[in-house]
Amino acid sequence: MMYSFYQSMNYQSNEVLFVELFYLLW
Repeated sequence: MMYSFYQSMNYQSNEVLFVELFYLLW
């Protein structure tokens, strides 16, 4: 999960928001 979060951060800013929400839920 953390890997996905890091990848998203490097990929796009918009995706980071979505991942952050999911990460918080997780």
